[in-house]
Amino acid sequence: MYNRAWRGRIGHLVPSSNVGGNETEFYEMARQISGVAISTARVAFPGGGYHEVPGLSAQEKALMRASYVDKLPFILERAKQAAVDLAAGGDVQVIVFGCTSVGYVSSPTFHEEINRILTEATNVPTITAATASIEGLNELGVKRVSACAPYGTELERPIKEFLEHYGFGVKKVKCLGPEREFWLPPWSKEPLRFLPQSASYYMAKKVDHPEAEAIFISCTAWPTLENVELLEKDLGKPVIAATQASFWAALRRIGVHQPVRGCGVLLSEHI
Repeated sequence: MYNRAWRGRIGHLVPSSNVGGNETEFYEMARQISGVAISTARVAFPGGGYHEVPGLSAQEKALMRASYVDKLPFILERAKQAAVDLAAGGDVQVIVFGCTSVGYVSSPTFHEEINRILTEATNVPTITAATASIEGLNELGVKRVSACAPYGTELERPIKEFLEHYGFGVKKVKCLGPEREFWLPPWSKEPLRFLPQSASYYMAKKVDHPEAEAIFISCTAWPTLENVELLEKDLGKPVIAATQASFWAALRRIGVHQPVRGCGVLLSEHI
């Protein structure tokens, strides 16, 4: 039988509500890398795209109405179980938790705690998209950034504090806020699933600032990958998107240094 993972296998934890960005874009990048495969598992994120179905526990139903921060212990426990399952049966060399905001919504360094807990539970190096994003920005050697995301505006402050904690001057930060509801069809509760390709492109252009040396696009749930190189050409500066940075960080951890075309300078020149 053909072994797709003869150079390495990346374990990928995807939020249950994420259906439009992270998972699809990971596979798009992996298609350019010979001998590297992706094993994916989903992590329950109550609320947002969660629908109340008969099999949900009372805890899950209650958490659907709780704040994001209050959901973190449940999310982390589910992520731990999914990571253990991947490590036990997936023969993975690294695990990526493909969510950015979970790593900084409660504190700028919470992603480091997630990395530690999941690594200890699996004995497999584990990183979050937040960790990878900081590593990508450091790799580029930039100090001043602007940032955007499709979240509610209440996450603008945590994004700013997250970046500032790691030594970056934040020139501008903006979240899409209620504007994202424009694309929401009547049968869904999760607008991030329906954001068009153009959303991250125009948000990045809106937050650009003359003094910003790079643009950071947070969140793995909206389409970003095809826009990274377009933005770099149009703005004349590098762009770090959470999904792109996550794949880059995973490749480096499994010792694969093959460039990925069309996904920005991080993956083409810094791999």
